[in-house]
Amino acid sequence: FCGSCCMLIVLVVAAEACQEPRISRVKPDANFLFPKNARRLTRFMMEANYGVCRPLSSAWVQRGLLDATADSDFFSRLTYYEEARAKGSPQGAIFAASVDGSICGFADIGASLWLPNDRAFRLPLSPDLRRLAQTGIGTDGAAKLGVELRPYVSNLVVAPKVRRTGVGQRLMETCEREAASWSHHSAAPTTIWLEVTSTNDAARAFYDALGYTVDGFTIGSEVQRNADNFRLVEVKRCVMRKALRLQGGWLPEGCAPCLHSTSI
Repeated sequence: FCGSCCMLIVLVVAAEACQEPRISRVKPDANFLFPKNARRLTRFMMEANYGVCRPLSSAWVQRGLLDATADSDFFSRLTYYEEARAKGSPQGAIFAASVDGSICGFADIGASLWLPNDRAFRLPLSPDLRRLAQTGIGTDGAAKLGVELRPYVSNLVVAPKVRRTGVGQRLMETCEREAASWSHHSAAPTTIWLEVTSTNDAARAFYDALGYTVDGFTIGSEVQRNADNFRLVEVKRCVMRKALRLQGGWLPEGCAPCLHSTSI
């Protein structure tokens, strides 16, 4: 290449790197058989976390099954969030960061049930969990002490090429503003929660820098890729929390941040 061509390429790459991502609330899909937005979230999440799979390999076959499971989960979550939002009682949202229409990150914040006996967070998608969230009564008819709805970030995924550029921080700040605007049982939530694998030092440092502190541990399952296969591994997780309060740049409760509700 000539010098001017090389300079042009450098300028184009620099411009793309500096372009500010657009944060959008992801819309639900109308058709379960063709869940466009759910599939885009799945494809991005899998490739950002695990890379691509060689066609016809064991990982490629497993990836198809994992994709189908994730598609269904995202479809259910987006539908649940939209139904609650339409009723005037927001219970969650998935926010995507994109540049020129291409997704470069997303975060999922939902009002999840904390189940102290199981030491687990569960989004109340099933009728039984919805009833538990509304009444505090389990399927056995007994009151479940300590069960409560908590704003919970279940997923934060950022493309490798834009990590450490502020995309993850912007997505987390958007989730925090969203959670601070909710009201459950006439009381606004005061704390936001998440879990992170205890051995993921980079993620723990990221959340530490955002003001999250460790509040216990849980045991859960995590999909990991090993060579040319996926496997489900039991891992120890740090439960982390952060107080929700007005601070620099936050909007007063009742004032929504400027977000676009579009397809990603």
